[in-house]
Amino acid sequence: MNNGKEKLLIFDCDGVLIDSEPMANRLFLQCLRNEGFDVDELYGEHFHGISLNDCIRKVEGDFNRRIPAGFVDNFEEMLNVEMEQSLEAMPGIHEALTELPHRKCVASGSTHPRLQLALSVTGLLPQFERIFSATDVTNGKPAPDLFLWAAAQMQYKAEDCIVIEDSYPGMQAALAADMPVLLYNPHWTDKYEIPSHVKVFHDMTQLPQLIKELN
Repeated sequence: MNNGKEKLLIFDCDGVLIDSEPMANRLFLQCLRNEGFDVDELYGEHFHGISLNDCIRKVEGDFNRRIPAGFVDNFEEMLNVEMEQSLEAMPGIHEALTELPHRKCVASGSTHPRLQLALSVTGLLPQFERIFSATDVTNGKPAPDLFLWAAAQMQYKAEDCIVIEDSYPGMQAALAADMPVLLYNPHWTDKYEIPSHVKVFHDMTQLPQLIKELN
């Protein structure tokens, strides 16, 4: 178990390392419309920061209707093609990661295949020791399960971890796990009420200094 001198950095993926969530939401809504679900662009806001399984459960609950067989495979195929063609890393994240000597892992609501693809396409995969997915645990964000699982597998105590997130469910999950969290908010939005002890930052160039202050 870590002795507390070196922090483990746990990164969310979508919205922190890469910018695939707008792409994924657009394609997910398109696939829903193709199946006859009456959804508009605003409906996509419900999916920010949660796993695909939780997105599907929400749709089925809202419409009292099951999503057809083959839907997920079709969505994943469309998303993979577009990611391979146009996915980019978040501005400044390569430089920020290079400045951080800490051990690093990813804990994301995405599936393992999508995470491997996204991090490979953007050249970020070598920066991380381990990749953890919401599919590894029973409850995704905002439950703390994924972050606690990542810490346990990396042999760290919760208080010796720092989570870097961009979503409200992700922030809630980190706080529920009793882990310090830095909230990346590049668009200066204040849609949600953020606790005063959660540091919000707007530029990845700020990350190394923020980590140093928490270390």
